[in-house]
Amino acid sequence: DPPLQNRIKCPIYFDDGHLSKTTRREDLFIEEEPVTELDYGQMALRMLYGKVGAPLPEGDLYDIPGYRWSRDGVKKIINAALYADKEQSRMPQGSRRHFANEIKYRHVLTSIARHHAPISEYFFKGVGMELMFMESEVLVDVLLKVQDQGLMALPLHDGLMTAQSSTPMVKEIMEQVFRDKCGVDPVVRIEGG
Repeated sequence: DPPLQNRIKCPIYFDDGHLSKTTRREDLFIEEEPVTELDYGQMALRMLYGKVGAPLPEGDLYDIPGYRWSRDGVKKIINAALYADKEQSRMPQGSRRHFANEIKYRHVLTSIARHHAPISEYFFKGVGMELMFMESEVLVDVLLKVQDQGLMALPLHDGLMTAQSSTPMVKEIMEQVFRDKCGVDPVVRIEGG
């Protein structure tokens, strides 16, 4: 195989160390092909359900009855509950703007705990770092299996980028690794391509 710098091309330079999503999609190429981004959705919650051996609720795990219109706010509250080691008395930073002023944090949290009863015992126990480590193990295994298939992929947060022609095979690898390591089905979203 040619060296990595000959397989990945980005015709632009950047100063802050980051490529915007638009730049990644339009200006980054792997083996002369535009890239596709694949990422795991609802990864921490899905891993936690796998950890306790409980069946997943149907649909989007951030879609909580009574708060379906505020997915972003619910997601922030759930993530804060996974990382915090003690229960909070108010909405986490950045989440209040997703809810009307009259909606109380305790009501949202109670609805979340009810909807996710099988895993709610892990809220405010600081399990987030353990889940982050599991996420890194999943991604390392995915990258190794992708490499074993002679494909190229670049890690990106909770997913990766690959050449458009490799997308179906890489998605299949991502799904299989997640099932094997976590014991539940993943959601793998594809952007671009």
